[in-house]
Amino acid sequence: MEKLEPIIRNRFWILSGLVVILSLAGWWMASSSLATTIDTRTKEIKAAEDKIPKGNVPSADYSNKLSTINTYQERQVELARTMLWDQQRAKMAWPKNIQPYADEAGYRGEFAPLARDIYRTSSPSDIASVWQKVRPFNAQTGEGVVVFPLQAMPVKYWRDLPPTSKEMWDAQEDLWLLDSLLSTITQLNGGETTNNRLDASIHQILKLQLMGGKRGEPIDAPAAGGDPSGGGGEGYSPPMASGGDAFSSGGGGRGGKIAPPASADFPIKEEFGSAGGEGGLNGSSSSADSFAADPSALGDGAPQMAAARRYIDDDEGAPFRTRGFYLSVLMDHRRIPDFIAELTSNERSVWPVEVVRVQMIRKNEDGNFARGGASGMPNYGAEAGSFGGSSPTFGTASEGFTGGGANSVPPEFLTQSQGINPQDANNPMLMNKIQAANAALQTALTDPNIAEVVIAGYFTLYNPPQTAPEAAAATSADSTAAPATPAAPATSETPAGTEPTTPEMTNPAPAENPPVDGATPAAPAAPVNPAPTDPAATPPANTPPAAPTAPATTPAAPAGEPAAPTGEAAPATPPAGGT
Repeated sequence: MEKLEPIIRNRFWILSGLVVILSLAGWWMASSSLATTIDTRTKEIKAAEDKIPKGNVPSADYSNKLSTINTYQERQVELARTMLWDQQRAKMAWPKNIQPYADEAGYRGEFAPLARDIYRTSSPSDIASVWQKVRPFNAQTGEGVVVFPLQAMPVKYWRDLPPTSKEMWDAQEDLWLLDSLLSTITQLNGGETTNNRLDASIHQILKLQLMGGKRGEPIDAPAAGGDPSGGGGEGYSPPMASGGDAFSSGGGGRGGKIAPPASADFPIKEEFGSAGGEGGLNGSSSSADSFAADPSALGDGAPQMAAARRYIDDDEGAPFRTRGFYLSVLMDHRRIPDFIAELTSNERSVWPVEVVRVQMIRKNEDGNFARGGASGMPNYGAEAGSFGGSSPTFGTASEGFTGGGANSVPPEFLTQSQGINPQDANNPMLMNKIQAANAALQTALTDPNIAEVVIAGYFTLYNPPQTAPEAAAATSADSTAAPATPAAPATSETPAGTEPTTPEMTNPAPAENPPVDGATPAAPAAPVNPAPTDPAATPPANTPPAAPTAPATTPAAPAGEPAAPTGEAAPATPPAGGT
């Protein structure tokens, strides 16, 4: 007992040691078994995985279904393209006397010489109707809203020689784009019926040009006065103040102040590349062809632009083309976001617009704008005589619109009078109306919120689809239905129906088909033609004896052909032919 007493006393430690040893032994045994199991299962899984074939080549079912999906997607793209083209085609309206020729020629087709000559004389009225949509201000009557003379329209007139078909398409296409652009300005000014200047946001169109170019073309260093950053006026080199500074309050420069930039204009080639023609200003044509004919309208660098591009994006096979525009207006700068929204709204135009650059210069920051001194501002006086003259001038020669130029409006095409009627000058009420309208214009143009805004962008013109999906489907349907229509056996049965007229209609055409070849003996039976017509009215009972006598010699070669001469006696002959 005494020997066991130390063991009993230290039993806790002894048992603790045994527990640790047994735990380690149990863990080792279990982990060894588990490791063996894991290794075995891993090998089994890898072996099963190796049995799976590599999926490098898709199955035939996968390829077929993927091809079906791709075909469906391509069809949807073609349908969308066709829909966009149809929407634009619906807006491609020509003058009424040209529309039939345009329908006959097809898109970008050749016009008849007569149509080209008619277009030469009728296009001015079409140009005037598009110009009227902006409600141009008439200084002689006080009517209208936007200062935009007809001479400023970037269009082309033909006085003597008719245009070519290409020139007709280009000119009419520009009219469609101008119609969309001017309609946007009209919508921003309150609609086509408004004549209230208080509702207007755009009061004057300074420049309007349509052009081509090349997107992404490298450009030279910006010229002085240009803002390559596309910001406001901070990037310009301000011009030196002069006695006639547009921002002066009465003739001299503002002491100690640097004059703001004179214009928000920027070099057009910065956005459209040097290949773009700057047509449409001061009466020059917006057509690329006219630039080559009149390089002087291009200014510096004209020799390099002899072959100006009409479009910006015009890749062969592309579903669309783009044509650039450059627009400079005097407007309330607070409505610039609304103006851009109107331009890019597809609901108002089928010609999508992408705006690429906007610049703005505040004209009257302090409200001290000199009357008639601003660059590009119309100098309208209160006297009636200020509107006279044979060629009205709006603003300065550099920024306003003046008559003349390579493509000035011929006098016979002008729709507004070039001076006040002397009889109207003696009408006090009319003169007061004119003076009030011009005073309202001057007030609007001297508003502190007026700014010169320049917007450059692209019009998108969709090309006609090569093959319309619906037409292709209809063609395939017709081709499948075609074999069902030539029912040869049916024609052989019609004689059995005792219809004498049916074989006679088919007699001249088929001389090869046996069922219809009964008509061929009609030649030898020509002298007997009066006889068969009489039996046609009578029952076929009398004809069998007469019919065999006439074709007795002819049926020797074709056994089945004698049946037709007695075609009116068809019920008797087919059995006799041995069919």
